[in-house]
Amino acid sequence: MSQVEAPWDDDQVASLKAYQASNFVHPFTGARGPGGEETKLIPTREGWVECEGGPVVQRWAHDFMVDWGWRSLDLGFG
Repeated sequence: MSQVEAPWDDDQVASLKAYQASNFVHPFTGARGPGGEETKLIPTREGWVECEGGPVVQRWAHDFMVDWGWRSLDLGFG
């Protein structure tokens, strides 16, 4: 499994957003809130952010996440 560094194109961002929303596996998360809740990271062209308009906190994703490959890993998706 290799990593793909940002910047990502629009299709790659769309794949990452769908992956994060899919519940396929545990999503990429950021800092925990005061009650222990997790924040799902949000993909942008520049990398992952914790909130819209926030700073980039991570600049990589796994290759299968950015190319829609994650959908073929489970027959319930895609």
